[in-house]
Amino acid sequence: VKHAYKEPGTYPVKVVGVDKYGQKGDAKCTQPVSDPKNPDKLLPPHAHLISDPAPSEVKQPVKLDATKSHDQFNKPCVSYEWTFGDGTPNETTTEPVTNHVYEAPGTYPVKVTVTDKNGLSAQAAINHPVIQNGPSEEDPYAAVSSTPPDAKPKEPVRFDASKSVDQNG
Repeated sequence: VKHAYKEPGTYPVKVVGVDKYGQKGDAKCTQPVSDPKNPDKLLPPHAHLISDPAPSEVKQPVKLDATKSHDQFNKPCVSYEWTFGDGTPNETTTEPVTNHVYEAPGTYPVKVTVTDKNGLSAQAAINHPVIQNGPSEEDPYAAVSSTPPDAKPKEPVRFDASKSVDQNG
């Protein structure tokens, strides 16, 4: 889907996927829209998050990847705070990738808060499915990305949820 924002700013974006059982999965990102009259005005970074594999099995390492996150000048972020959604402590890294192991089946709300060199932050979130010994009637996995990651007013932004999957077909 494409959407053009009328004004500069930072906008929350959410996609919801629904499988054939009516189960829902969602993903979120933050879409910055720069001001063409003031292109150097600082904006929060662009946050992006994916997990691999999705779904994963219990006790299988999951790669959480925020490498497509960047500041408004396409420079890497300097800090990544990970919330895994399973009650384990948050983790802060200077690298955009971390691994996590889930101990029980379920759907976990995973979030990354990225911070750029100017101290500005943005969040991306997914619901990561964890299954026990093969597919079950779990929620679908939803993912969303945007192109361009930093838009200008009235410039169409393409939101792509094609990486979303329903592990039940």
